[in-house]
Amino acid sequence: DKISTGVNLYYVFWFAFCITIFALLILLVFYKEPAKNSLATDKTAQMTIGEKIKKTWAPIRQKEYFSIIMMSTLITLSFDIYYQFYPVFLVKNWQVSPYDIAIATVWLSISMILTQIFLLKSFNRMLGIKNIIVMACFGFSVSIGIMVFINNYSLIMLFFCLLGLFI
Repeated sequence: DKISTGVNLYYVFWFAFCITIFALLILLVFYKEPAKNSLATDKTAQMTIGEKIKKTWAPIRQKEYFSIIMMSTLITLSFDIYYQFYPVFLVKNWQVSPYDIAIATVWLSISMILTQIFLLKSFNRMLGIKNIIVMACFGFSVSIGIMVFINNYSLIMLFFCLLGLFI
């Protein structure tokens, strides 16, 4: 169960779980919907490079954007940890082949694609973007937290599909 450096593999997934929960808390506590088009302008063609750089960093200085940028960064880190270590997890626990890792990746990707195509637009209309992000963070963190306790390879593949819904 240990990665070559001696770090327990499960700690990596628990770390991703904790990062996602922290991002969820940032969203719930600090995120406020920004005013529509508060940074929009049609004058970007006439701007100098310096002005464009300054405009790019403008959201970070605004409170309503800072929380979403922090939350997004943490969620991206959490997803990346999952992407980097799930092949190791599969090999360590089930001695899977590269083919099996590819199949797991396909299931994950199909789930992500179907969610984006068929579910996201409907959920956005019904729930709003903030509630979708809350559900996705909660679902991803719970799924990744439970995944480390599963001892059945078929059930793990089901969790790959489930995780794809939340990514």
